[in-house]
Amino acid sequence: MRADSSALPVSVQPLRVLDEKFLANEVVFRIARPALAMIVPGDALRRADGSIDADLIRRIVDERRRGVPATGQRLQRVALGLATPAWVPADNVDLDWHVRVLDGVYPAGPDANLLSGAASRLDPSRPLWSITVADLDDGRIALIGMIHHSVGDGISGIEMISGLLTPAPSTPGESAAEPAVPTTRAPATQLELLRGHYAAWRSRHATRADAWQDYRRKPVKKRLRRLGGRLIRPLKNLYLVRSGLADRMVEPHNSRMLLLDASAVRGIARQFGASPTILTVAAAFAALAALHPDAREHALTVPLSLGREAAARNHISMVRVVVTATENLSELVASVSEQLTTAVKTGNTNTVSPRDWAGYASHLPMHARRQYFGPAEVTSITLWPVLDLDDRIAVFTTTYANTFAVAVLARTDLDIDRATDAVARVFHTAIGTAAAKSPTPAENSQEVRSGV
Repeated sequence: MRADSSALPVSVQPLRVLDEKFLANEVVFRIARPALAMIVPGDALRRADGSIDADLIRRIVDERRRGVPATGQRLQRVALGLATPAWVPADNVDLDWHVRVLDGVYPAGPDANLLSGAASRLDPSRPLWSITVADLDDGRIALIGMIHHSVGDGISGIEMISGLLTPAPSTPGESAAEPAVPTTRAPATQLELLRGHYAAWRSRHATRADAWQDYRRKPVKKRLRRLGGRLIRPLKNLYLVRSGLADRMVEPHNSRMLLLDASAVRGIARQFGASPTILTVAAAFAALAALHPDAREHALTVPLSLGREAAARNHISMVRVVVTATENLSELVASVSEQLTTAVKTGNTNTVSPRDWAGYASHLPMHARRQYFGPAEVTSITLWPVLDLDDRIAVFTTTYANTFAVAVLARTDLDIDRATDAVARVFHTAIGTAAAKSPTPAENSQEVRSGV
């Protein structure tokens, strides 16, 4: 921190209680890590000797991340668990740590484990993001971005990654932008942190009476339980790590990736009167049917925005969808469409206890036109789902330019190849497999065991 930084105003953005669940313990922290894989031609990001130009990549990230505030924030915990941790400005962002180039050259068909973020890392004492760069032996380069779920949901993650991209090729230093100068600082003491926490909370209410009424609305017992949970969290995490329980609880999974033609998939969706999201959910149900052919019904959840606070980093509700086993894709699509439409209209998530869903499925669109990472054109982008402790399978699709990426994650006790084949058949059903773009080598995948 600069010598005169004490004159800067303090910045404190309290973590919402709903987002604190992603920090509940070491196991949850390790799991809640969505990743995104970008593939670029390697020629524009290499040195004269053919090696990846790590310095160039870090300069691109450093220049572009200035417009992405979350990349310069870290979590600061409140003493005695009196309140949630808060996002504060990081004193230093070590790009040599956050942007890492893996040693060696990977096969032209890297396993999807690498692309889904298994080699990525996050440090709770640093800003919770990283970019892992892998050299492929067909000349291309994979850039795998990862954030922690406490930073934000899939939409927030897309916004962060989008901030690193440009609509045309660019070179670091081309713009006349001045070096970044801090305008705020982190609290120097716990007293400053608590003051900032209170000021942020108070600013959300028009009057003191409104603030007091909101405070009283939450039961004292629940507040005490949260306080106790924060107090014992460090000891709990120490036990989970030293006992090896955290390693055992985070079960390995397999990963698969398909790259299809976006216009062909849109054509299939139109024939069923469906959106890509509905078609994706239907494909996930087809995967469950292939894995469990004797089951009478199947259940999944679908993340939807149901009118929560738009400024929240995470403002997604998980909506439970249940379908009767059927081989008729039209009936399956219609059932999914009806349930999701009802959820949007009513705000009802239809969740039950104990849970009966096997995992989740979702679709998120990205840029309609090709984007560039510095001078390199991004040829494909794949968003990867996250499996929580109770999820067995997840399917996530992404539309980017003229590509439609399908990512499938499944526990190792499931036949992921059978599940992925069932997903692929849904996207090929209406117009035939010839309409789908054949994946290039780096989009094919091999079976591997992976932990988060």
